[in-house]
Amino acid sequence: MEYGGRSNAEHNLVWVGIIGIFGLLVLFVAYTFWPNGGATSVSIGPKTFYADVADTDETREIGLTQHATLKENQALLMIYDHDAVRPMMTKGMQFPVDIVWLDSNKRVAFVARNAKPSETNVFRPSGKTRYVMMFPAGSAAKYNISVGQSVDFSYTGDM
Repeated sequence: MEYGGRSNAEHNLVWVGIIGIFGLLVLFVAYTFWPNGGATSVSIGPKTFYADVADTDETREIGLTQHATLKENQALLMIYDHDAVRPMMTKGMQFPVDIVWLDSNKRVAFVARNAKPSETNVFRPSGKTRYVMMFPAGSAAKYNISVGQSVDFSYTGDM
């Protein structure tokens, strides 16, 4: 081996490092620009939101309490396996939301606008629903979300 030359093992280590850095770069780009990793798209009129899905008692209980905020195109979709009156609280949340209840046909049944975080307030629809969505406060007014409006999303969970 000549002076300053690298051994075969050193060349292999350099290539492993280059491939590793490239792999990390690909993962970073995918994570940053993949719009709905682990979420489902929800369309209401012309607006599409990317919603985290809460379809278990545990994930529905956590809700948005672990979020500092919601971006304009983010939402939470709570999915239940049967129709019932579904009261919602904003206990433990850090920001106000618009709460939208949907019937089993995915039509808006009730809307609570600007539900502020509270330890005691309960937002209650006047009838049975199957799904509940939470959007950033002001979304219902901004996108004209109203009773009777159709909502489009796909869910392939195990319920």
